[in-house]
Amino acid sequence: MKRKWIAACGLTAGVLAGLLYTAGCLRAVPAAGWAPQPERVLIIDAGHGGEDGGASSAAGAIESRINLAIACKLEDILAFYGIAPEMTRREDISLHDSSAATLREKKTSDLHNRAAMVEALNPWLMVSIHQNSFPETRYHGAQV
Repeated sequence: MKRKWIAACGLTAGVLAGLLYTAGCLRAVPAAGWAPQPERVLIIDAGHGGEDGGASSAAGAIESRINLAIACKLEDILAFYGIAPEMTRREDISLHDSSAATLREKKTSDLHNRAAMVEALNPWLMVSIHQNSFPETRYHGAQV
């Protein structure tokens, strides 16, 4: 399972790197020939966080922590290619305003703050990482 996850992160990072360093079309470019293009902002959003843990597995794994681990691993892989993405969060916190009192208000505030961050940075690409939980075992694998 871990090899599949690492391979998926590597594949995702490779595709993102290719997108960031080509003129908007998918083509293979040797790593030695890549040059950073800082005008292309990439945002990695680790979904949920803090009190809003998102879904949880039967074993008790919390979605927000899984999302954050994947986002940090993707950031590390992209750094290998010379890409420094903007991260919405690097710890298991909510991005809500301090004035938000209830969980619903915190979730709403968190989403508004994430949207404001995206609008302010005007990214070329944003990847929001989430996990889904399905009670039926026939559903499995990645969703895009």
